[in-house]
Amino acid sequence: MRKLLLLSIFFSFSIYGQDYFIVNDGVKTKDYQYNVFINANIHSSKGLISNGTLIERDGKIIDIGLNLSIPNNSIVFDLDGKFIYPSFIETHSSFGVKKPQRTNSGRSSQYEASRSGYYWNDHILSDYNSLKDYNYNQKDAKGLRDIGFGIVNSHRSDGVHRGTSFTIGLIDNQNESYRIISKKTAEHYSFSKSLTSQQSYPSSTMGAIALIRQLHYDADWYSQGSSESKDLALEALIDNKNLPKLFDANDKLNVYRAAKLSKEFDLNFVIKGSGKEYESM
Repeated sequence: MRKLLLLSIFFSFSIYGQDYFIVNDGVKTKDYQYNVFINANIHSSKGLISNGTLIERDGKIIDIGLNLSIPNNSIVFDLDGKFIYPSFIETHSSFGVKKPQRTNSGRSSQYEASRSGYYWNDHILSDYNSLKDYNYNQKDAKGLRDIGFGIVNSHRSDGVHRGTSFTIGLIDNQNESYRIISKKTAEHYSFSKSLTSQQSYPSSTMGAIALIRQLHYDADWYSQGSSESKDLALEALIDNKNLPKLFDANDKLNVYRAAKLSKEFDLNFVIKGSGKEYESM
């Protein structure tokens, strides 16, 4: 059974739709005002509509049903029996990603990085992509669908720079080439160290702030070609500079700290709070 998530449909078609419009000086018009999806199996509050039609305009659903009149100035997409579901998008999850394993701690403190050819601090994992440790979990997918989520952006919650996330549709009985919407969606940050390293620094929130600041100063220097050696973590950070950036603050005061870093380096963080921000009012 083929399934197609409504939000992913709109997402993909809105991207490609930009190629059809030419903006000229003077009177501006839209040649195509509606997206119409026909021959679809549509899940709605009234139940399943087989071989139905969905009409969308400017990101809003205008109508769904059978034998609908297609408006003028429409782009028509034949879904050929695919399924449309209304759903939320979970933007901050660890769905399907293997949990990091804590390394065994020695008796003495670790000051040097354990990875050669990468950043001088192990808690910067900008080169890591969570898709590497992903495995689809049908039980967890069902739990998310049951509460209204159809798409998840997933990453490994580990490290000061956690690397990049991926986005998938929660579609059972399909392979990953069908589920995966984006293999590299966003960068993820926090003020917490990685469980995969015993490197001592940073040992505080202040140290994590200093590390993030140093990381971006180093990336700016590295991008100018000044380094005689190769740093794969910095290269990944530079390559991913245009990706959205999510920050897991996990504390009401850390929200302010993350916002200050965002402004200083023009990072435009999307900040996930702790749920207790109301205490600051």
